[in-house]
Amino acid sequence: MPIKLNLLAEVQSAEEIRRKDPLRYAIYCSAGVILVVLLWVCMNQMFISGKNKELSGLNSSWERMKPQYNLIQSNLAYLNDLHQQLNQLTNYVTNRFLWANVLNALQQCITNVSKNVQFTRFRTDHSFQVTQPSLEVKEGKKIVVPGLSVEKIKFLIEAKDYGKEEEDNVVRLREAIAEFPFFKERLDRARGVRLESLSPRINDPENPERSYVVFTIECEFPDKTR
Repeated sequence: MPIKLNLLAEVQSAEEIRRKDPLRYAIYCSAGVILVVLLWVCMNQMFISGKNKELSGLNSSWERMKPQYNLIQSNLAYLNDLHQQLNQLTNYVTNRFLWANVLNALQQCITNVSKNVQFTRFRTDHSFQVTQPSLEVKEGKKIVVPGLSVEKIKFLIEAKDYGKEEEDNVVRLREAIAEFPFFKERLDRARGVRLESLSPRINDPENPERSYVVFTIECEFPDKTR
């Protein structure tokens, strides 16, 4: 029987081992993954570059429009300020205090008081206590505290009482004002009607047979914040 010898067996075996080597496949796979990653990075760079150009264009457009935007914002702030002032003026005109109503009510409430009481002066005091807007810092934030005004209204009646002491006309007049519906609803409950001053009895220089006392009654309305 003939004997066959393969002189290339060792070479073929080594070639087969080299061809089936797992390290070789790992290197090929790694190279493929790296290639894919590089391709992905390049695509992202191209995308980012495009977006950067787009952003740069938008910034340029914004810089061109920014002066107009600032002008519009300034005009809006000025317009809002005008609206607030108009609303305040409308509120003041609508709710302004009318002294004619006070005089009319005062005329009505003194009809039941003795005719020996003679008014010598009617003085009004109508003022506003204004607080300017201020800037406060709370929790690191600047907060604008709006200004306000407090309306203070009162009037004083100076009169002479020629009646007798037992008539007690000063007390009667003060009670008549305090109980009259118009003043009872509107005057301040704590400081509404007060006897501010009362003089000793004085002889009338024009008629020595008569004497009188001089007194002042103050009537105050509640403060109103506007």
